[in-house]
Amino acid sequence: MSALGTTVTFGKRQKMTFRSEGTLNEWRPEAGPGIYAITYKRDAEGKPKAHTVLYFGDADNFTAQAPSIRQDFQQWCKEHGSDIELFVFCHPMPSSSKYERSNLTRQLVMEYDPQANH
Repeated sequence: MSALGTTVTFGKRQKMTFRSEGTLNEWRPEAGPGIYAITYKRDAEGKPKAHTVLYFGDADNFTAQAPSIRQDFQQWCKEHGSDIELFVFCHPMPSSSKYERSNLTRQLVMEYDPQANH
């Protein structure tokens, strides 16, 4: 499991700090808008701190959207026959617009090409 509150930086053109929220199933998000990354550990034993980004998304309100995000990825795992443990990293963006969040999300998707954003 990733340590809650630790940070990671995503973004090649524009660096953004994301805070670890722990596993997707245990995620208890704070209210507010922002962007998020769903990750997994490709080699949990060999590289226990390394995460692979599976998806980037944006939320108007993390608290309100967390149940549907959780459900979508539980379904994704079933469809892909995967029992991997998923993790959440959040980049809060108070007072941001949907346009700002969508632009940053698109940029991250272009830079990292995460599997679940296809």
